[in-house]
Amino acid sequence: MRSLAVHVLAGAVLLGGCRDGGGKAAPPATAPPATAPSVTAQTPETPPAAAAPDVPSSAADDAASPKSAQEAAPSDREPAGEPAVARSFPPADFAPPFERSAQEGDGVWSPLGPEGEPLLVRTVVHPHEVSRFLSVHVVAVDLERMTLHYMPGSDDMGNATLPDPLVPGRIPREHLPGLVAAFNGGFMPRHGRWGMKAAGVVIVPPRESGCTVALLDPPDASAGTKTTVVVAPWPRVEPHDARAAYYRQTPPCLLDEGELHPQLLRGNEKPWGGFNANLVTRRRSAVGLDATGKTLFYAVGIEVGPRLLAEGLRYAGARQAAELDINDNWTRFALFEVDAAAGEPRVATMLLDDMVKQKSGYVARPSERDFFYLRRGQ
Repeated sequence: MRSLAVHVLAGAVLLGGCRDGGGKAAPPATAPPATAPSVTAQTPETPPAAAAPDVPSSAADDAASPKSAQEAAPSDREPAGEPAVARSFPPADFAPPFERSAQEGDGVWSPLGPEGEPLLVRTVVHPHEVSRFLSVHVVAVDLERMTLHYMPGSDDMGNATLPDPLVPGRIPREHLPGLVAAFNGGFMPRHGRWGMKAAGVVIVPPRESGCTVALLDPPDASAGTKTTVVVAPWPRVEPHDARAAYYRQTPPCLLDEGELHPQLLRGNEKPWGGFNANLVTRRRSAVGLDATGKTLFYAVGIEVGPRLLAEGLRYAGARQAAELDINDNWTRFALFEVDAAAGEPRVATMLLDDMVKQKSGYVARPSERDFFYLRRGQ
């Protein structure tokens, strides 16, 4: 399996203003522009069961969903370059967006994982004006010192096969040294038929409207061996498909160049799934990048819809964002430690205590569902 050393995706600085309403906002540098959330504040009730993604899977859905200018016009430009803005890690702390819903520690980054200089940091955002029950837990990852990889799950493959010695759902042995964390991928193939590719094998063909998390190989040998992490609409990734040995599609981008998807602005959240009248979706996850492309974000939202999930990520500094899987059972962020008895990494802790934990998962026990994983170094 080729090494997927992470490079950067450059972008312009996100300039936004904070919303008014509910409580006086303390505007962080990355606050969203003035908008009103579509979620009403209330104490959550226990659902009868978890919701299925309920994502449209037809070509008609692609045609019905309005596209941004970036989605409508494919570009041949190289999606990476020298960063246009200053960047540091950990990211700068930011003020909670709303005084009425803020909790102690909101917007303050704290170390996560192994001791020493942090490779991962975490914080919490309450993106609703008044509700303290709606929260977004965010992990920031230093891509200058970490490598991002992708692996489809054993139940995702259909009739496709990966080249030897790769095993679906299992981290390759050559990638076990320096293994730090793993987090969930996206919807199952039957829920939306979003594109999936691994080791050059197309497992599910890409969709035009799909937001694409891609790992691009360098354009030529002179560019070195580093790959580029991209989170963007498919029309911007498609010109570089030959370089994308790995990609994972999701519903349309929550954030693109710092802007919420037009459907979210219209109050239509159905393309992002989980809207079954008889069931309740408690959790949603997402992945994103900052303006420099050097900081990756993972987020899990508690009781939030797609729009508030996107806004929470934007407050934290994300400029690009794609929704991943939903529901309690499938939103997971695992941290690894070397197990003395096994002599190799095992899941030690989870980002949230109530996340599903499988100690031997991803390494000794293949995962049924797809996932991303992070390793130290380039």
